[in-house]
Amino acid sequence: MNHKNIRIATKLRLLGIFSVILLLGLTVVGYTLAYFNDMRNEGMKAIPIYHETVNGVSPERIQSDHDVILLSEGEGERLLAGATHLVKKEIMRESLLSGNLRLYYVDGGSMYVVHDRKRKYYFLNPHPSNAYIPVVIIISLVSLGLIFVVYYLIHTSIKPLDILKKQIEAFEQKGAFRIKREALSTDEVGEVTRAFADVVEKLNRLQHSRKLFLRNIMHEFKTPLAKGKFVTTLSDSEHAPVLEKIFDTQQMLLEGLGTIETVMSDVIVFDPHPYALIDVVENALDALSCEEREVEVAVEGVLIETDFYYFSLVLKNLISNGLKYKSGGKVKVYAEGDQIIVENHGAALIKDFEAYLQPFVTSAENRYESMGLGLYIVHEILIRMGRGLAYSYHNGVHRFVILPENRDA
Repeated sequence: MNHKNIRIATKLRLLGIFSVILLLGLTVVGYTLAYFNDMRNEGMKAIPIYHETVNGVSPERIQSDHDVILLSEGEGERLLAGATHLVKKEIMRESLLSGNLRLYYVDGGSMYVVHDRKRKYYFLNPHPSNAYIPVVIIISLVSLGLIFVVYYLIHTSIKPLDILKKQIEAFEQKGAFRIKREALSTDEVGEVTRAFADVVEKLNRLQHSRKLFLRNIMHEFKTPLAKGKFVTTLSDSEHAPVLEKIFDTQQMLLEGLGTIETVMSDVIVFDPHPYALIDVVENALDALSCEEREVEVAVEGVLIETDFYYFSLVLKNLISNGLKYKSGGKVKVYAEGDQIIVENHGAALIKDFEAYLQPFVTSAENRYESMGLGLYIVHEILIRMGRGLAYSYHNGVHRFVILPENRDA
C-alpha cells in the first residue's frame, strides 16, 4: 500500500496503536528486568543472613543487624499459608549440606526461610527491595497517558480538515460553502479554512455578477431579435428569408450561450431516470422543427437511463449539426448495443476532430460558416454525464458515437 494514499487520521491511529504496543512491550521488559533485579537484591540480603544462621550467629543478633523480624515457626507457617495476598513464589533456593534457604514474597514484605537441618528460622523483611516494579508501572502509566493526550491534541487539530474537506465537496457539487467563522480555531488549519472561505466568497460574487451580466445582455439581445423576426414576417421583400435565417442563427447562438453558462458553471444537476430512447429523440426533433423526411430514426425498443432534458439537448445539437453540414441523404439516428450513433454524409474534416470540440470553429466547407457551439455543448454535457463522444469518418459518412457511462471517449 502506498503511504501517500493513507489518510492522515488513519496514519495517526496507526501511530497511536504502534506507540501503545511499543509501550506495552517496553513495560513488560522493564517489569521483567525490575522483577529480576528485585530478586537479586533480596538474594544479596538473604544470603548473609543464611550464612550467619548456619554459622551459629544468634537469630536475635541477625534480627538487629539486618533490620528483619524473627518470627516463630507457627507465625511463619501461618503467614505463608494463610495470607490473603500470599505470593508463594520461590525467588531463590540454595541447597547445601548444612541446610537450605528459601525466599518468598508475602503480604507485608518478603520472607527468608533458613533451614539448618535442626530447625527452621523465619525472618520477615518488612522493607523488601521491590521499589523498581512500582516505578516501572508508574512510568508506564504516565507514558500511556501522555500518548493519549498527544493523540487527542493531534486528532483535535486535524479534525477541522475533515470539516473543510466536506465543505469543499459540497462547494464542488452544489456551489455552496457555509462555515461558521467564529467556530474556527486560530491555528494554521483555521487560517487555511478562513482563507478558503474568503476565496469562495469572491468566487460566488464573481459568479453572481457573471450571471447577472449574461441575463441582462441576453435580455437586451432577445428583445431586438424578436422585433426583427416579427418585422421580417410582415415584409414582402426578397431578402426576408435571408434576414429570418440570420435572426434564427442569432437566436440559436444566444440559447447556446445560455446553455454553456449553465454547463460551465458546474451547478448543473442531472436527474437520471429510465426513458424510451425514441421519446428522447422525438423531443430533440420537436425542438429542431425539422421535417421527418430529413431524419431517419431507428431506436424503437431501446431504453436509456439519463437526464431527459440534457440528453435531448445533446441529440438536438448532433442532429442539427448533421442537418446543417450534410451533403445529401438523411441524418440517421440509431443504436448499436449500448452506443447511440448519429450519422450524416458530408465532406471530410480538414482539422482534427478535437479542434471542432471548441466553440466557434470555422468549418472546412465554408470559412465564413461557423460550426458554432453545438459540438462544444455536446462534449461538455457528455463529460459531466460520465459519457464520451467518439467520431469516425469513412466512405463519406460522419459517424458520431455517444458512448455509455464510465467509458473513455
